[in-house]
Amino acid sequence: MKQLYKLFLLTLTLSPLLSWGQTTLGPGDVVFVAFNISDDRGLGPTNPVGPTSVPITPGSIQDDQFQFMLLKKVTANTKIYFTDYGWKTSGGFQPSWTAGPQNNGSGTGSADDGIISWTTSTSLAAGTVVRITCKYTLSASIGTVTGEEKITPFNTSPAGTGPYWLNMTESPDPAPGTVTNGDELFAYQATSARAANPIVLTGVRFIGLWAPTTGTEFNPAVSDFPTSLTANGMNAAIEVNHYQYPAAAKYDCAAPGNISTGFPRPLRNAIMTKAKWTVPNLGTSCEGFFYDPTTNYGCPQTSLAGFLPSTCTFTVLELIIVQQPVSKVVCADQTATFSVSATNATNYQWQSSPTGSTWTNVSNGPVYSGATSATLTVLNPTGLNGTFYRVIASETTEPASATSNGAATLTVNPLPTVTLQAPNVCTPASATLTATSGLVSYTYTGSNGFSSTGTSNTTQVAGLTAGPYSFTVKAVNSNGCSNTATASLTVSDPLPLTLATPAVCEGSALTLTASSGFSSYTYTGSNGFTSTGTASSTQVTGLAANTYSFSVAGTSPGGCRSTATASATVNPLPTVTLAGTVVCGTGVSLTATGGLSSYTFVGPGGITAVGTSNTTTLTGIPSGTYTFTVIAANSSGCISSATVSINAQIPTPSITTNPNTTTLCAGANLRLIGAGGLASGGRGRTVLAAPCRTPCWSTYNPLTAGSIRSP
Repeated sequence: MKQLYKLFLLTLTLSPLLSWGQTTLGPGDVVFVAFNISDDRGLGPTNPVGPTSVPITPGSIQDDQFQFMLLKKVTANTKIYFTDYGWKTSGGFQPSWTAGPQNNGSGTGSADDGIISWTTSTSLAAGTVVRITCKYTLSASIGTVTGEEKITPFNTSPAGTGPYWLNMTESPDPAPGTVTNGDELFAYQATSARAANPIVLTGVRFIGLWAPTTGTEFNPAVSDFPTSLTANGMNAAIEVNHYQYPAAAKYDCAAPGNISTGFPRPLRNAIMTKAKWTVPNLGTSCEGFFYDPTTNYGCPQTSLAGFLPSTCTFTVLELIIVQQPVSKVVCADQTATFSVSATNATNYQWQSSPTGSTWTNVSNGPVYSGATSATLTVLNPTGLNGTFYRVIASETTEPASATSNGAATLTVNPLPTVTLQAPNVCTPASATLTATSGLVSYTYTGSNGFSSTGTSNTTQVAGLTAGPYSFTVKAVNSNGCSNTATASLTVSDPLPLTLATPAVCEGSALTLTASSGFSSYTYTGSNGFTSTGTASSTQVTGLAANTYSFSVAGTSPGGCRSTATASATVNPLPTVTLAGTVVCGTGVSLTATGGLSSYTFVGPGGITAVGTSNTTTLTGIPSGTYTFTVIAANSSGCISSATVSINAQIPTPSITTNPNTTTLCAGANLRLIGAGGLASGGRGRTVLAAPCRTPCWSTYNPLTAGSIRSP
């Protein structure tokens, strides 16, 4: 009979064999964690065991049962088959048997193997433990059990002796670990119970060893196992080959050194280790066995109490991405972060792709940080618009990894182009700041504490005193992106400006003179005069005598404008006439217009007379025709001139004294009367003559001692 138990777990990858809506499992995705095959074995009065026949009520003690644990989450409608048929070395399960005469059948078989299936109507998490009774009555702690195949016909009398579904029989093992006879249990998936190429998930050998079935393909006591259960480091098969009768055994998660929490691989490796299993009655002569009615093996059936079902609670760690990275929209000057939430992950590697098809690992540097963490930061998104991002989360214990869906994209909006104009102004100042137009909002700030926010691209800054200022504008476009621009301006005090307009005389150019130090000047006058230039003075000509008003506007190097106004007087020229007469024998008498301030008379030979008198006499002039000029100035200093031409014919005098020589006493009077237009007079020895009218005379009175003579 079949005696050795081996637990076999096989993780299944997706297979075309399974076409309905269920979870496809693979080798190692299911493990057996407990079994009890110590029922009453159908014993009765006609089928004694041992030297003494002990009548037993069939099925009254215990039904064969087992427990399995899911190492992978399954969805509703997931179906798993279980069988105690052996596995052929050539592949596939042993064929069904027809019972032989010993079992009231007509065939040659002596086995009572079968097939059952289990189906869950709900999703079950990894770590779920399911208990199934499988011999007399089919039941499950979770889900539904269905009988698929059993040996027929079978002995049906006495009642309860057959047919069975899975009759996992226990038998003595005289030499533990050496025999190949025994029984086994497999879990598998397929499209039907007898479909070709089933996907074996796990297997357990109760008593006996796994052995090749070559030549004994139909021996129900011998079984091999699929090599897929141990391929690529998989550990999904176990032999629970214990002393005497391992009719019951379990993985005791409470035992020292055993684990109940972990990733599938370490959990599977622990459960697939024989030394970590516990059997009842350990260390006694009944070790591993519950019931035998013989006197040789009279172990109490009550030992079963509390052993099964197993009360282990398993926690299977899974690496699952529970929160996918989401797409981000940022401005070109901002950072972007992508985050992932993955259970039990210890390592991360972010990747990028320009198209979402070819992926490249990113690394920390000027563009990225956190490339191997749960959060990736894009430090400099310039040039990365439209880039896709994903992350591979992993851990090294299983090892396991999960990759995000790669749907996270980065949208990088450009910054607006912003300029700011701030022209220099002068006190009292109100500066106008002008930024680039067409943006959504503007925030202006200044070094003087100025602040203004609005939708206009211009703003006014009032109350500025002289000095330098710096202003900044932050402008936001329709995408919410912003940029800044800075401009400086200088507020200057206007320079003092004066205008000098000295009075001039009519006919002279009027010079307007402004303060120096300005970059440009603009002159205007009440006579319509205008002049612009960089010189601080200008001239106005053609002015008639009058009073005029002139203004000047000067622009300083700082752009400040100053003004000044002054009146200018153009004085009239004086009206001057000049008349002249010949003085008999002596010269010319000149007379100008009176009432002026000064006169300058000019005659031939440079003879000049200057003074405030409007008359003068020029003597000592020889006979001839002369032009005499008078230059006269009025009270304003304006001058005019006049000329006169005089024909001066001065006769030579002839003096006749009567007597020719006369002696007079000192103190006497002498009177000379001449003819010919000369007159002379004098005192002393010489008498001077000058032109005069005829007759003319001179009287010298009184005379002094001496002689008087004519030149």
